[in-house]
Amino acid sequence: MKQYFILTLTVLLLFCCGCKSKKQVLDKPDGLISRSTLTEILSEAYVIESNVHLSSDTINKHNLTQHYYKELFDRYHITKQQFESSIDYYIADETTAEKLLTEVSKKIEVRRQKCKEELDASIQENATEDSTTAAQQFPQSPHLSQSAQ
Repeated sequence: MKQYFILTLTVLLLFCCGCKSKKQVLDKPDGLISRSTLTEILSEAYVIESNVHLSSDTINKHNLTQHYYKELFDRYHITKQQFESSIDYYIADETTAEKLLTEVSKKIEVRRQKCKEELDASIQENATEDSTTAAQQFPQSPHLSQSAQ
């Protein structure tokens, strides 16, 4: 799972940045997104990419992707240009890029763990409700309850 994540995130970053040299030193762009905010945005972008990838083949994935990213950019009050230039800026230095990817990976892992815990709790709650419902629908016969005593 982690390998899939790292591969997807790497492809996403490369897609957004193009083929730029890692040795290149970039000037700080106008409207630079802070690294912590970019980390949040990239972790949400991973979820977007996962949702689009897993969506039905009958859905126009290009339009769906554009819709999701528009909502994401609107929520953070940024433009596509700011997003791309901020990624370019942070990945121009290999060490900074590695730190950024590590932070994004950690955020996604925390999200994944939270979702797993919520799913496990929901399953447990449903199992408890199902057993309570079954007990109400099928009460024990009197001679079975007496033999249990």
